[in-house]
Amino acid sequence: MTSVQPHSSHDPTAARRGPRVTVSNPATESAGTFNRDYPFTIHTEAEYYASGPQQGSPPDGTFAAGTAVKVLRETGGYWLVESEAGLTGYVDSQAVSDPATEGALP
Repeated sequence: MTSVQPHSSHDPTAARRGPRVTVSNPATESAGTFNRDYPFTIHTEAEYYASGPQQGSPPDGTFAAGTAVKVLRETGGYWLVESEAGLTGYVDSQAVSDPATEGALP
């Protein structure tokens, strides 16, 4: 499920970036299913940055806890992930876990 949330009105760059997007995957969350193509899980709600781990700008959106993802690239403490819905973004690596080991990835 994808929901769109507007940026706050005090964000001068919001118009260029468009609306914030929150991605969740109710099927994965409720059924506890495992998708081999998307083997990892966002275990706590995680803000993401579309073009890179930019601490100086507001996040582009949020991955909901339980969203199944695959890791595309590791960049320091941030990982570029892709959700089953096709959304990609950089998230803090501590927000990603491996359901097989039930823990955060190193």
